[in-house]
Amino acid sequence: MTTRSDIDTAEGSGTAVIIDDAHTLNDIDLARLMDLVDRSAASVIIATEPRPHDLRLRELATAVAHHGRVFELRSLAPADVAAVGRQLGVPLSSERIAKIIDLTSGVHGAVHAAIDGLRTIERTDRDNAITRSVSLWVSALLKRQDSELLSTLSLTAIGAGLELAEVAEIVGVDDDVAQNLIDRARACGLVSDPDLLLPVAEEPLRTIIGSRRFIDIQHRLLNLRMESGALRQYTAMRLARAGVRDARLGEFLCAAAASAEPSVAAQMYSAAVDAGADSARVAPRRCEAAALSGDSRTAMTIAEAVLARPESSNADLASAVRVLAGIWAHRGVLRRGADLYTWLGPERIGVEAGAAAAVLFALGEAKQATAMLTAPQTGPPTDLAAGIALVGSALEQSISGSSAAAINSLARSLSMLDSPASARVLPISPGAVAVLLCLHSGDLARATAMLDRAIAADRAGSRSWLQHKLLSAWISMLGGDDDAAASVLDEIDIALLGNRDLLLAHAIQVGLARRSGDVGALTTAWQASHRVLDEVSVDLFTLLPLGELWLAAIRVDDEARIAHLIYEAGQLLARLDDPPAWASTFHWYGVQAALLSEDPAALIPHATALKAAAQKRRASVANDQYAAALATAGRTWLHVLQGDFAPVEVEQCARTLATLGLSWDGARLASEAALRASNTASATALLQVARSLRQSPRRVPPTVRTEVGAAVRTLPTSSGGPLSDREGEVADLLVLGLTYREVGSRLYISAKTVEHHVARIRRRLGAGSRSELLSMLRAMGHGMPDRSQVV
Repeated sequence: MTTRSDIDTAEGSGTAVIIDDAHTLNDIDLARLMDLVDRSAASVIIATEPRPHDLRLRELATAVAHHGRVFELRSLAPADVAAVGRQLGVPLSSERIAKIIDLTSGVHGAVHAAIDGLRTIERTDRDNAITRSVSLWVSALLKRQDSELLSTLSLTAIGAGLELAEVAEIVGVDDDVAQNLIDRARACGLVSDPDLLLPVAEEPLRTIIGSRRFIDIQHRLLNLRMESGALRQYTAMRLARAGVRDARLGEFLCAAAASAEPSVAAQMYSAAVDAGADSARVAPRRCEAAALSGDSRTAMTIAEAVLARPESSNADLASAVRVLAGIWAHRGVLRRGADLYTWLGPERIGVEAGAAAAVLFALGEAKQATAMLTAPQTGPPTDLAAGIALVGSALEQSISGSSAAAINSLARSLSMLDSPASARVLPISPGAVAVLLCLHSGDLARATAMLDRAIAADRAGSRSWLQHKLLSAWISMLGGDDDAAASVLDEIDIALLGNRDLLLAHAIQVGLARRSGDVGALTTAWQASHRVLDEVSVDLFTLLPLGELWLAAIRVDDEARIAHLIYEAGQLLARLDDPPAWASTFHWYGVQAALLSEDPAALIPHATALKAAAQKRRASVANDQYAAALATAGRTWLHVLQGDFAPVEVEQCARTLATLGLSWDGARLASEAALRASNTASATALLQVARSLRQSPRRVPPTVRTEVGAAVRTLPTSSGGPLSDREGEVADLLVLGLTYREVGSRLYISAKTVEHHVARIRRRLGAGSRSELLSMLRAMGHGMPDRSQVV
């Protein structure tokens, strides 16, 4: 501290005078210092805490400003911290600077303490040196403060702000003293700009002031804020985390959580329990919020505690089961949800009956599902309850009636469940099921419309959003826009997907590879799917991805890995009496599987099932041609394999498939028939049909690139090289591992013509063997699939 004698001695000496802590000078010494400044009797350097409400210091600052300059020290930026480190001989990495800024908020004293600690601590212990050094500096600083300032600092520990009336009331001082305490708290070096105590200072402060007194101060603040109606969510959260226990605080947090985003709501419910709210009463809402925010572990822990609690109400049990079923569905094990619903039973299901019935129908347990739907309903007929009920009714309609009626019910359900207040974890997404039913009916336009509506109601990044985005990729793939489908996969973080959605993502990957004719990519995509195939269970909603993966397995000669799942899918559909809305597409995949396996006998059961589905649909739904079209296509394909077909019938069938979103299959049918046509005219006409169905104006030919060492060069397309366009196409497919017959099928030419092209390519390149030819073609850049030509 500078004294009066120091100032007297300095006056007239002709030397510079340095005055530290000028805010501690009494009135007499401060007056003499101002006189010294006014007369310019010496060069004076003065340091003081900012005390904006201290009239004496404001006058001193004005006097200094007349004769020199006034600097205000602000928090240090990363560049400033680096400069301090250099001055102290401690070079700092960017990571260490970030840690110092995070710990100290750039406060000068704390930054210097951190760097001093690095300079004196052994190198091997530097990771913890910063925190220890700053903590010691904080403790030493706090120990020098009086009780009233410590109480004021306690208010900054929860970021409540420093309001004059509150400080005066809580600390027990008049307004003038309270204003001085606020200025001192802000100037002491432990509080950042928004009146928030440095995190590293909270524990030392609680230790010095005493935990009991610390909590008492926070409780006084809570009382004041509750009485004035000024309590805010942020402050309430900090009070609960600080250890305040008060039923009012718990109720406030629960009320705030009801309208908050899921991630925030989960934190609020947790804080409410910490504040003393009844954990059992809060459990269902807390469980829901945790699951919606993606914290499945916490949600499952809470839900299972609800199930184990003897006094849990039926409504709480049903809610907990629904959340658990939703989590297990996301993990690809809908069976676990069915087991939970069966345990709960119709007598306790209440408003959750629709979700329970949907899960049970999806697993082929129609009798149990119907029992859920017919159970007595309790509770008010809210939009939420009605929306969940419609989900179950829609699944019943899709199995026993019309897919169109089911889609209508799901659309109405979506309307009732799309408000933020109705956000719930459901084992089955109404939007996703509606889209799947449209896909199973071959109605891509309606599937797209339903999907657009579902995505509009989604929260970006949520589980339903991810599932709906993947379904949009599936639609793009069926529509022939492989690039759009691939771009959706690229924008999704695979690590965020549960097994249910991961199965769909892998199916899209193998589907794109299969359609491109890239055997290497198909093999890689198939192998990547192995883990999820080992972990998922079969239900109605996995039939599409399983069908695509089934064909991939046959293509890479690994059908045994998926055979048990395909068998389970067949058994599931059989338990439901092969409902056309779900079974037709699966049987169509069966037809394709038989064709790929070159096993006409295996095709017959699926063709028969499609015929039966067509008859069943004609009896129940007018103008529903999907099953009939697939049945006709299956029969026609069988005739093609037997060599007994009419080209006109094949063309009509192929074009019908294309209108149902199966243009790839239609093109394959036409090209297979062309290879077996009895005359050139028919073959040429069928190849033209295949070519027209495979064309996709939305595909942009990619630039062919190859890497040689570290360099990357752009290669010309085939038309610019030594090969003709057609030879380039043959070369691309040959390098990808396709047989002559497969190359011919994709390019709409005969296997014999492919053989002639290969012979010319070998002569033109001077290749002495097949292996040498393939090596030369790879070096030229062939083998990168150009999707504008290769499907």
